[in-house]
Amino acid sequence: MPELNALDPSKAETSPSEVLGHIHSVTGSQASIGLFGARGLHHAGATVGKFIKIHTGKALLIGVITDVSLLVSPSIGEQSYSGVAHVDLTGEISDHGGKMRFRRGVTDYPSIGDPSSALTRNELRLVFDTSAAKTIKIGQLHQDSTITVTIDVDEMLSKHFAVLGTTGVGKSSAVALILQQILQARPDVRGLLLDVHNEYARSFGERA
Repeated sequence: MPELNALDPSKAETSPSEVLGHIHSVTGSQASIGLFGARGLHHAGATVGKFIKIHTGKALLIGVITDVSLLVSPSIGEQSYSGVAHVDLTGEISDHGGKMRFRRGVTDYPSIGDPSSALTRNELRLVFDTSAAKTIKIGQLHQDSTITVTIDVDEMLSKHFAVLGTTGVGKSSAVALILQQILQARPDVRGLLLDVHNEYARSFGERA
C-alpha cells in the first residue's frame, strides 16, 4: 500500500473485491450506499459504527455507517444490490501542500455511482491524528484498539462539551480521566467541580 502522504485521492483505486457498494443517493451530509451481496452485508466494513471511504474525483470522503437494512426495491441498473447502508459524512482526506491530511466537513460531495470501501488502518490513523501542541490521551479507538485517541486540550476547553452515556458505562471514570489529563497538560487551568454524589473525593489527591 502506498504511503498516505504520497497518495493522490483522484488516482486512488480500490480493487473490485474490496468495494462494498456504490452511492445511489445523497442528501445533505448523508448518503446511501447500495451494498453488494453477502460480502456487503456481512463484511466488517459494512456494519453500524464502522468508518467507510467514498472515492470521488478530488478526495476520499470519510463517513460513519449509522444504519444497515435489506434492500426491498428492485436492483438498480445492472448492479445487484442486496442491502443499503446509510452514512453520515464527517470529513475528507485530501492533499494539503503535498501531504495527505484529514479535515472535518465536506467540500466535494459524492456522485451517484461512486465506489465505497472500508478504511485501511493507516487511513484511520490519519483521521484520528492530532497535531496540536497540547493533547491528552483518552483511550483507544473502538474500531481499532491499536489507534490511540487524543484530544486537543485548547480546542476542547474553548467549547462546550458533554460526557453522555447510560448508567454504569463509565461516565464518572471518563470525567476523572479527562480532568486529570487536562491538569497535566495545562497546570494553569482552574476548574470548579460540583460533586453532588461524592464520586470524585479521592480522584485528584492534593490537587483538589
